[in-house]
Amino acid sequence: MSNILDNNLLNEQKNQVTLSPGTQALLDVPKSGHNSPRESSEDEETSSNVEERSWDILNSLLKTLGENSNEKDGSRGIHKADTRAKLNRRRTKGGTPISEPLTEEQLSAPYVEEKKPEKPEYINRPWINDDINSSETPLNGVDGKDAVEEQPHGSTPKHHLRDKFKKAIALNTVNRALGNANGRKHLKDINTYSVLMPAFPSPLAVPYLWASKDAKGRRAPPVLLDVLKLAITDSHYDPSLYNFQSIFRIELEYGDVKWVIHRTGYEFAELAFSLKSRDDLPELPSFPAGIARWFRKFWSGHSSHHQRHTEAALERRKELEKYLLKLLKVLNFHVCYDLYEFLELSAISITRDMGWKGKEGYMSTKVQRLRTPICSFSNSSERWEKEWVLIRDSYIAFCSDIDSRTPADVFLLDDKFSCTKVESGMSMFKLHDHISVQNHSRRIEIKADMRKLNDFMESIKRVELASPWVRQHRYDSYAPIREHSKVKWYVDGKDYFYAVSEAILAAKTEIYIEDWWLSPELYLRRPPTLNKEYRLDSLLLKKAEEGVMIYIVVYKEVSVAFSMDSQHTKFYLKSLHPNIQVQRHPDHGPEGVMLWTKIVVVDCRIAFIGGLDLCFGRYDTHTHQLSDFHPNGEHTIWPGQDYSNPRVKDFDNVAKYEETLVDKTLVPRMPWHDVSVGLVGPPARDVARHFVQRWNFIKEEKAAGRTNIPYLLPKGEYVSTRDESRFRGTCEVQLLRSSAYWSSGIKLEHSIYRAYRHLISISKHFIYIENQFFVTATEKDPNYAVKNLIGEAIVDRIKKAANDHEKFRVIVVMPLLPAFQADLNSKEAGTIRMVMHWQYVSICRGGRSVLEKIAAAGIDPKDYISFFALRGYDRIKQPIKEDSDSQNNDAIQQDNSLKQKGKANRDETSLPSESQSILEQKDVQPEDKTLQQLETQNLKDSIAPNAMERSVESLDSQQPTQTEDNLIDEQISTGSQQKSEGAEPIPSSTQYLDSRSKYVTEELYIHSKVLIVDDRYVICGSANLNDRSQLGNRDSEIAILIEDKLTVPTRMNGQSYEASKFAYTLRSNLFKEHLGLLPSQDHTTVTKSCIPPINPEELYDVSHGKDRISTSDIIGESSTGYLPKHPTKEDLAVMDPLSDEFYNYWQKTAQNNTEAFRDVFRCVPDDNVTDWVGYKNFVPDPTKVPTGHVANTQKSVEEVREKLNQVRGHLVVFPTEFLKDENLLGSVISNAVTPAEIFT
Repeated sequence: MSNILDNNLLNEQKNQVTLSPGTQALLDVPKSGHNSPRESSEDEETSSNVEERSWDILNSLLKTLGENSNEKDGSRGIHKADTRAKLNRRRTKGGTPISEPLTEEQLSAPYVEEKKPEKPEYINRPWINDDINSSETPLNGVDGKDAVEEQPHGSTPKHHLRDKFKKAIALNTVNRALGNANGRKHLKDINTYSVLMPAFPSPLAVPYLWASKDAKGRRAPPVLLDVLKLAITDSHYDPSLYNFQSIFRIELEYGDVKWVIHRTGYEFAELAFSLKSRDDLPELPSFPAGIARWFRKFWSGHSSHHQRHTEAALERRKELEKYLLKLLKVLNFHVCYDLYEFLELSAISITRDMGWKGKEGYMSTKVQRLRTPICSFSNSSERWEKEWVLIRDSYIAFCSDIDSRTPADVFLLDDKFSCTKVESGMSMFKLHDHISVQNHSRRIEIKADMRKLNDFMESIKRVELASPWVRQHRYDSYAPIREHSKVKWYVDGKDYFYAVSEAILAAKTEIYIEDWWLSPELYLRRPPTLNKEYRLDSLLLKKAEEGVMIYIVVYKEVSVAFSMDSQHTKFYLKSLHPNIQVQRHPDHGPEGVMLWTKIVVVDCRIAFIGGLDLCFGRYDTHTHQLSDFHPNGEHTIWPGQDYSNPRVKDFDNVAKYEETLVDKTLVPRMPWHDVSVGLVGPPARDVARHFVQRWNFIKEEKAAGRTNIPYLLPKGEYVSTRDESRFRGTCEVQLLRSSAYWSSGIKLEHSIYRAYRHLISISKHFIYIENQFFVTATEKDPNYAVKNLIGEAIVDRIKKAANDHEKFRVIVVMPLLPAFQADLNSKEAGTIRMVMHWQYVSICRGGRSVLEKIAAAGIDPKDYISFFALRGYDRIKQPIKEDSDSQNNDAIQQDNSLKQKGKANRDETSLPSESQSILEQKDVQPEDKTLQQLETQNLKDSIAPNAMERSVESLDSQQPTQTEDNLIDEQISTGSQQKSEGAEPIPSSTQYLDSRSKYVTEELYIHSKVLIVDDRYVICGSANLNDRSQLGNRDSEIAILIEDKLTVPTRMNGQSYEASKFAYTLRSNLFKEHLGLLPSQDHTTVTKSCIPPINPEELYDVSHGKDRISTSDIIGESSTGYLPKHPTKEDLAVMDPLSDEFYNYWQKTAQNNTEAFRDVFRCVPDDNVTDWVGYKNFVPDPTKVPTGHVANTQKSVEEVREKLNQVRGHLVVFPTEFLKDENLLGSVISNAVTPAEIFT
């Protein structure tokens, strides 16, 4: 009969609710069969000891009935030994899951078959479904027809009749003392009860409770009891306990938080007694008295026992549920910690989007650090402290009390997590049990009574079975593989910053930002004159005023080496609003951390990672303009220090951001090329978890005693009300990182490095590397400074291709020179030459390089691997006075005269409001200029788009074409002053000279960190290809591995090929940009490439002052990358990276561009310069020719223009022969300020 009733109830509950598998796995308790004997363990108390303790408690209760007493901190919970017995068979002695460790081969496999958190492998097992949880919907009570017959678990032991009478009499006495109640119908909502209490307006409930205190001066948690829903859905009794009181299963729901607790009848009585003993509470409902029916069952015959028992169980559940609901109604506006503790309800319990809720309760804790960090200001006191402890699906939180809004500590679960019992040598006399939980960095001992700790252990076991965070993952990464993910790539700063600004505007709860450098005065949209509200500090202030919490971590620089002024960033942003919190890290140790993760996370729903910091000098389009001088200052794109060239002048005193670093009339800016990724849904939460771990670690180290800097909590893995259908995509992704104890409090993780090596080793056709650095080793040598073996993986793969006669190619694109201020031949060039040394010994010299190892194997490296870089050119318009006769002077004399006259005439102090704080800018309105007018003038002021436009035309014809720039140059050379359409006229006091001096060049600085393999796999993030980023124990980095399961038909080595859409579209876009096959990009147009991974209209729910550009009509079918239905000629040109036709075109473009730049500018590095003597003969005298200007003074303007018209895109050959006869490291090592390991 019991089994039939159980199945009926389970079937009805299944029809009523639909449980997500993750929530089902966490909420359901595996139960052993009803007829299986209960298994005992050494930590359980004997029956006699329990009975003795129960009698002591009952005697104490009976003596104090009717008297006032202090509130008691009673223990709650019930030990479920049958469940533990079932689970113990799946566990090791140390409390970790029984599973075979992943082999090294599995760790480096393309995809290890992981147990996805959304699909725990055990959720379909029959023994799990024995205890269905209906907490996915508003909880309903169990009516008569759905009653589950109460049965003992296991065989009933023989008890003496005398003991039964003693227990019955004692419990009957307690029931009578607490009062009787008449039975009523089961009620589903507390508001349906007519309980006599004063009327109270709902809007005043929260402030009233906040102002209220109990007798101990404690405030109520922010909980409205009339919002709470509950139902007692099941009960059973366990004869191993100290009495025959049933164990009741209570389901509770508060908003989107659902949980289950188990309480005995005795604990109900204890709650009633504790509340009745308080004289500050109103009249309480009477405690139900079902003792008579319970007592009569012992005298009934065997034939009627079962029926009477079933009826009594159902009625008892109804009465207790009714009692609880009435109690909630009466105590709705009273501070009652006994009730909160009974229900395991606290301020943090109801935190939105936190997912599965496990055991909560008061426990004593003691924390032990496994290692003291370098910059820690707190010591491990290892004192016992009583705290409110709660378990979630990926962490354990510790609060000072029930009403704590923020935790006092957060213990994140990781793959090193363990939970074990601490055995005591005096088990017969112990008052508490102990357990120890441990992760990568800490060990916490928890002390409480046996039943409470058993419940705690049960919650831990559920987490260990279902949570992805306690498992080992592919490449030993902290994060699991996420299927059906939506991601999107962003190339260069314009698109990325626009998407970030959209996401920030949509923030509702919190924003996380982690950067190497963060410039509060950075404009995320251009031109600044029309986008003042999109300055970063303005955006953050706006969201902070709306109640959004903003948490920022920035790199704490060594002031001698860097000039980011993180102190200015911290104190300026914190001064804007209390909701903006900033931490700096680290306080440097001997290794000198330099590089840093770049993260933006909004509401833990959308995240951005990659190479771009939110700082000056990073904004750019794929046109990559070098000039931004405008006589009237109206069309400035890069205001103040945002216009930079670190090769000429590094950033300085960035707090004075409105000051320009270089002369815009002479010095070109350094273009910035970068790649980032936007992601939504579960992968975004994985990024957020990394940030939370870092934030909490820094907080513990540097701000442990500061209450204004809170600990953060990661979002729940399983949230029943969370709808992520909009976030589903076609990609399979995994977050990777380089992290160690100094940065996150964990043991070493270098999953990025593991992934790099493995993907290179399994590549079949093609590898594309675009990275800021290339420092690697080709052989393992403990005495060699460089440790990472990515170079070895490349060499081995090329050797295999040669031996197997496979067509295989590696293309590497990297900067021409490191971005450090100094002339290469000066004594200040120690740092830049040191970086060059380590890169050249990795690429082509020193005996250990990649090219040398390949050649030593009898293979021509050029057949398999080549290195390239990027360079651009532009024209700077230079103003002079009309009465000046310098038009006929030599170009060098013109440049010298313009140094002072240009400064006097230009109005380049950026924006009129830049020297003001953002609080003073609110009333400043943008000038009456349209976007089209500004773009027209801006494009005419720059000839950078020419390299893009001519490349497209060159696919059909190799002859230079007459462009708008040619016409403009001719007009300017004749002195005509043409007014741009809709633009302000150029002042009559200023004219432009068509001279050699206005043409400039600069390397296009590559800051990307991208690996693309076979147009299938992509790794993108903040990790460089060097020891610092790859080994894990130095810099803190994050990256993402992406494989798009949506394929597109392309070509590979002349054959049909199915490429992953994300990888192909990204690689194709990069190639077209470098070859100049993309149209020029302006600064204002909103396209598919600059929107967030999901529709911006879905992110917005408020108006933002002015009409926004609707982007609904430009959302593509997939966010992974735009792909036209029919390939264009540009697409076809780059489709097959392994074909000879493509590679010849790629090499020819790079070589032609290199020769053009060499002929016009004689810029370095160059393969024709092999020593310092050749360097002096090749490079123009900087006192006569400014850096980056036309070097050959004998060339006419027409010759210069004709040569530059041959440039296509930005691709140039990386000069592997540059200064090959010089020892770059040995000649300047004594002058280097920075240690060598910084750049290895």
